Amino acid sequence: MRERGDLIRNASMDVLGKMLPVLDDFDRAAADGSEDVEAVREGRNLIHT
Repeated sequence: MRERGDLIRNASMDVLGKMLPVLDDFDRAAADGSEDVEAVREGRNLIHT
């Protein structure tokens, strides 16, 4: 039972570790305040891929 809990905890940490940089990129893009719709779309696509 303990091994299962450790496995779930480690998997969760791995997923969060991979998501945080992406979320940080989206936060920085949102803070930019650009009103150029095409530039925002391009930036979002760069982050997403």
